[in-house]
Amino acid sequence: AVVSTQSGHYGRAHPFAIEEELREAEEEAEAEEGFSYLEDEEEKIMMGESMAEDEIIDLEKRQMEVEESEGEDDETIEVERRKYKPDPLPEGGTDPSAVYAHETVVKARAMAHLLKFQNVVATCRFILFKDFKDFYEAKHHCENVEWPFTHNGIGIATILNEYENTDARHLLQAGFGLKILGGPYSRLNWAWIGLTKVLNNKGKLPKDQRGAKNYNREEWRWADGNIKPNDFHKWARKMPDQQCSKKFGECQTWVMINKRGTWDDTYASMKAPFLCNYCGKYIVVATPRSWYKAKALCESYGLEMAIVNSKEENEEIGWAANITFNYEPTHPERWNKMNWIWLGTEEVMDSNDEGTGEWKHWNGKKLEFDPDWDRKDQPDNWTKRRGEQSKVAFSRINKKWDDSFYWKKRPFACQCPKRGCNFTHQEQAGNYGKGK
Repeated sequence: AVVSTQSGHYGRAHPFAIEEELREAEEEAEAEEGFSYLEDEEEKIMMGESMAEDEIIDLEKRQMEVEESEGEDDETIEVERRKYKPDPLPEGGTDPSAVYAHETVVKARAMAHLLKFQNVVATCRFILFKDFKDFYEAKHHCENVEWPFTHNGIGIATILNEYENTDARHLLQAGFGLKILGGPYSRLNWAWIGLTKVLNNKGKLPKDQRGAKNYNREEWRWADGNIKPNDFHKWARKMPDQQCSKKFGECQTWVMINKRGTWDDTYASMKAPFLCNYCGKYIVVATPRSWYKAKALCESYGLEMAIVNSKEENEEIGWAANITFNYEPTHPERWNKMNWIWLGTEEVMDSNDEGTGEWKHWNGKKLEFDPDWDRKDQPDNWTKRRGEQSKVAFSRINKKWDDSFYWKKRPFACQCPKRGCNFTHQEQAGNYGKGK
């Protein structure tokens, strides 16, 4: 556990006291500089107040610019100019306050304030990777993200109904914000999904065969080849139109979704963020927060603070953390805050506000399994003036637990009220996010 030079309940001196005091001094010297302004804005969000979209300069530099290739006819160029015109907001309201008041949009908007700063973002059904890749690179990446229990790749996103489409839309909003960024052509507003056209996919479509009314699901397949499209689709106005490009040497037979939830056919060589399927329970937020702040944020997102009640769930939350941090190495300093993730588990306190040695979750239910604590003397209930170590932090290094002080700022884990898919379906097909 993270400890103090002060004695604990039993008057012990701790061998890591000096290390802890140095670390405490650094944290106090930081004086909230790194994150205090974010917490102020979070309070505004949770109170329903409006805020301006932060600039994402580094991402804007990466956005794709639509280029006109030499030799393309004027009609193709004009279509490309018009193609990504934003659609009206699907909620139907024209007043932004009406949109923000929509329950699910408020949650996406609240999540966006922190999650747009991390490169990998998840909902209960999909994972958004913000790296720009072409379709085949994106598909390969998703197929190589292995689920820890079946060791199958999770696969590029499959969307079969309105619920899944809404979830994908909210994920893009959470990852990049609600506003259109950089204009309608910006790939910060779009992400790859796994739908491809496999029949009648050569050459430019005649005008009378374009648009959703002419969409023939038998001509399309989801990327894994085993799932055929059903009647559900969400094509943008006049799409799909299957234009062809001499520059790219291909036609538009692959599909992206935008943050308004509409689909468009485009070229496989275009680079954009991408969505993978996910059947996970846990969503990890990389921005450090105190334990109580983390719990409140999870609830403001429509989620719950993470509960781990088995070895399998302990393994899963470690996997979710690795995905969130994009498999980046842990910090070389063992007790660095970025190596530890808050869980929703705490010690039962007595009438004197001292630990009893029993552990429960935030919902009052008892801890149901015996976790591996980080060192043989953990949990050790060390005490400072502000209180004792009574909240659980999960180690990214070894997936073990530690008791810690509630005011420490760490990344934190939320959990979905229920999974977005069915494990039996996963194990049989190796495809996630497709069942109910």
